[in-house]
Parts: sequence; structure tokens; C-alpha cells
Amino acid sequence: MIVDLLQNKTGAEKARIKGQEIAKIKSVPRTNVKFSGADYDIEIVSFKAIESGVELYAKAWDANGQVGFGKDGTVDIERFVFINPPILIDDPNGTIVRPVNNGTAEMPRFGNPADFLPDRKLTENPKQAILNDLAHTIKVVSKGIPRDKIISGKVGSTHTIYRPDAGDPGTTTIDGSVWQGYSAAGVIWATIRTDAGNTKDTTTADFILTYASTHNVTSDQWTNLVRAIFLFDTSDIPDGDTIDAATLSIKGTSKADTFTTPMAPDVDIYTSTPNTNTTLLVGDYAQVQGTSQTGSPITYANWSTIAYNDFTFNATGRGNISKTGVSKFGTRNQNYDVANVTPTWEGGKVANIYGNFADTAGTDSDPKLVVVHTAAAGAVSRRRMLIGIGQ
Repeated sequence: MIVDLLQNKTGAEKARIKGQEIAKIKSVPRTNVKFSGADYDIEIVSFKAIESGVELYAKAWDANGQVGFGKDGTVDIERFVFINPPILIDDPNGTIVRPVNNGTAEMPRFGNPADFLPDRKLTENPKQAILNDLAHTIKVVSKGIPRDKIISGKVGSTHTIYRPDAGDPGTTTIDGSVWQGYSAAGVIWATIRTDAGNTKDTTTADFILTYASTHNVTSDQWTNLVRAIFLFDTSDIPDGDTIDAATLSIKGTSKADTFTTPMAPDVDIYTSTPNTNTTLLVGDYAQVQGTSQTGSPITYANWSTIAYNDFTFNATGRGNISKTGVSKFGTRNQNYDVANVTPTWEGGKVANIYGNFADTAGTDSDPKLVVVHTAAAGAVSRRRMLIGIGQ
């Protein structure tokens, strides 16, 4: 088992070992892959171990024929590089168990213990993990690309995919939830949303992207409001490249809205300015900003609890991707938190949206940022398509 080889190894050693083991697959014949809303036939032409993971060349087809890659859809065979690649997939009979956050007395998941989720069971299957992650990536990068323009044999090199580091502290990045909470009487909405923050969680695999709850009996008092932070080390994008597109994807796990008159919180992506890049402080609650990076929040109704939720960046979001350091983003509720609109109060109610964080470590459903970038005319980009994974 690869997981046995990873015991007591550094992050760099784990990446190298996984790459060496995955490269032994050599190739994968055209295979249908259905994962997180993606449905493609994928052929992996070759694997090659590299210092930080594994490089592969792949082709893909959907119901309309072969998928062309690149900005103009002319790329036949795309090069993908998985940095610290995934090796684990969900399996109800799996023997690798990852605890799922089921809340606390002060901030219950749904307010009903019967609704608590079972621990996540995984199994080691590097081939399927690679195929699953590749299928979702193809779904993200192929949106809007012209069809029927493929140049046979053309190899592309314009996509990079990143994930936050797992654990606390991370090596270069971190992700997690930050919030303001009250164990007794709450405060009015305008106060809780501008508070400094007093709690964080950076090591739970499944945690909160946005959450609000009310005091049991005191009218117009709110006891919890949660935001989340996601950092990505994007420093390897060449300075001269143009960022053509970017998508931040979060695998949803659950949601709840116990209000009689539904609160229906949405969720969107914003920049963040945490105090450090490798851990979170409780005060980072106040460091998630208020300008949308997408212009299009995902509504409560549309939040998937079984697949990736894809936030497509607009020009503002693309402009906040760093080519020299860490790109810093986060999630907030838009329709009440950012908008400063007080929800209708009902005693002892909660509304929340949950998703996977990088501390699912090594799976095919960690958060990821897909960046499509193009070298300047006449320049040769030094980057390839990278798929990174926490831990």
C-alpha cells in the first residue's frame, strides 16, 4: 500500500513516493469516468514520475466527440502534472476513516443529532483518484472552448491547478473556518458581522463555508456567524503570462436551513488577508473582504452536497491571482453577511453550508483553484498543467 510508504515522511518525500508509484500504471486505455457532474471518456497516454509528483499526457471525449484543450480548442493531447497527487477515493467499504465534523453544542451541524453525518470511509485507488480529479478538471477548463478545431498531435501547456496545504501549519498555505460565536446571549446582526472573531478551525476535513444561528429565546440576537479562508501558492505562474480564466471549486458535503421562513443563505468568493499564510488566527474572521470575485454567488438551492461547486472568477477575481506568491481567497454569505441585511429572526434556528477542506488530505475532492494562463506572443511558457493536492 502506498499509504504505508508515506508514514513518517516529509511532504516532499510523500509527493515523490506517490509520483513514483502512480507512474507504474504506465497508461490507461480509453475509459469512461463519471465524477462530480463530469462524464468523459479519458485516455492517459503515458505517466512519468517527477520530483514533486507525476506527469501524464491525456485525451478526452464527451457525448459530442473529442474535447479540444487550450484557449482555442486546438490541443489534442494535454499535459497534466499532479503535484503531490491524490491516491484515495470514497468507498463505503473503505478501511481508511476520516472523521466528519458534526458540530458542537454551541454550533450544532443541523440542530438535530439524528442528522449527524457518518465518518468518511476511503480506500486507496490511485488510478481512479487520478481519473476522477482529471475528469472534473476537464469539465472546468473545457467550458466555452470551441469544438472541432483540434490539430492532431498538438500538445498543450496552459493550465495550472492548485490546492491548499493540509494540516496546521501548512507548508506554504492553509485553509479553514473562522467565526464569531457567543455561548450565552447573542448580539444584533450588525454587530456579529463586524466583530473581530473569536474561533477558528484549520484541521477538520469537512467544515463550514457559511453558518448563522440565533439565540434560543432572545429576539433579534445572533450567536454564530462563520466565514472560511482558502490560500493557494500560485507563485509558479510565469510573470509574463496572461490569466485567461480561473475557477475555484469546493466539494459540497451538506447544508441545512431550519428557519420556518427559509433564510436560504448563498455563498460567494472574496479576497482574504489573513495574518499569516500557513495558519489562521481567530482575528482572520475580520479579514475576509467584501468584493465578489465572481459576480455570481451560488444560491442555497443550487449548492451541491454531492459534487464540486464551481465558482468562475470574473476579471476582478482573475486580477487577484498572484504570479509571485500566495493567492488569498475566502467564502462569505453574500445576501445577508456582505449585504448587511438582517435575516428574519426565529429562536434557536440555524442555516449553514458545508464543504470539504484540504484536510481530507490526499483525496480526489479537496478544494482546488484552476488557473488557465497563456504565454505572451513569442514567449515560451515554462509551466505545464499542474494538479496539486494538500499533503
